[in-house]
Amino acid sequence: MLEVVQLQILTNRNDLTITNYFSHQKFGGIPVTGEIDEATKTLMTLPRCGLADKPDPRYIRVRHKRYTIHGQQWSHWNLTWR
Repeated sequence: MLEVVQLQILTNRNDLTITNYFSHQKFGGIPVTGEIDEATKTLMTLPRCGLADKPDPRYIRVRHKRYTIHGQQWSHWNLTWR
């Protein structure tokens, strides 16, 4: 029983690893093979920037206020116009 569970974990982990190779190759713009070939090795050795590869899904369609300056609030709530 334990061997079956361990085999399932290894199979799922292997599937996850191959899926990560697919996404890394697709993001890098190289042919998607799911294996570590020379193009993938070259892509993995390139320097990386500090930005995330995929945007955080919480911030995709919602505008978030990044900062506010203290004391910059308008003091009038009742407005009139002509």
